[in-house]
Amino acid sequence: MSKIATGDLIRAARKKRDLSVAELADKVGVTRQAAALWEAGAEPTVKNLQAIAEALDVPLISLLVKP
Repeated sequence: MSKIATGDLIRAARKKRDLSVAELADKVGVTRQAAALWEAGAEPTVKNLQAIAEALDVPLISLLVKP
């Protein structure tokens, strides 16, 4: 397993599901700006990370470590 930036993993999972940043933000319950910041490198809180994983229908670990 290789570690890459969480923002890159969030972006890849979001794009795989054909969601815009605004759509992801709406599903998670945050602003579009907050979701964009995560993809730019800001670390989401654990609570938000769990919500992102649920919104993208992926295991939480997949947003932290690339297999």
